[in-house]
Amino acid sequence: MRFNPALALVGCMLALGSSAKIYAEESFLQLSIAPSIQLVDSSDDVSGLRLGLVSHNRNVTGLDIGLIPLTESAFTGVGLGIANMAFADVNGLQLGLFNYGNYVTGAQLGWYNGAKTLRGVQIGALNYSTRNSFLQIGMMNLAENTTGWQVGIFNVNLSAEASLPFMVFVNGAF
Repeated sequence: MRFNPALALVGCMLALGSSAKIYAEESFLQLSIAPSIQLVDSSDDVSGLRLGLVSHNRNVTGLDIGLIPLTESAFTGVGLGIANMAFADVNGLQLGLFNYGNYVTGAQLGWYNGAKTLRGVQIGALNYSTRNSFLQIGMMNLAENTTGWQVGIFNVNLSAEASLPFMVFVNGAF
């Protein structure tokens, strides 16, 4: 009989389904194909490892690897995906083509990085934040209220503290 990876994944998901739970609403392992086809429920928290094509959980702490990992509330750790989406706090690193977090403390590295509030670094082609404290590095950097530096070809800082709202190569406000 030949080894079938898809069948092995489904078998692992079924076998681990009952043992992955630490308590009623937290799991140390999440495996997913889609939010409706995943090891633990979307309303549960994951503290450990989340692997999936498209995954959705309330809070995630640890290593998050997937095409589109979605976190409803807090994300703490390292996120590796095509589109990393956290709709509340991000503490750590988001690495992907598209990264978003409401309140980001740490780093975002990708083609597009977006944050309502950034306390850290964004490195990408297009970086956006409504409040930025520290550094944006990219081809185009846009911040509505920045305390820190922007390094790129096109830098826009709409902050009242900015001496120049637009600057090429380097822009800053303190």
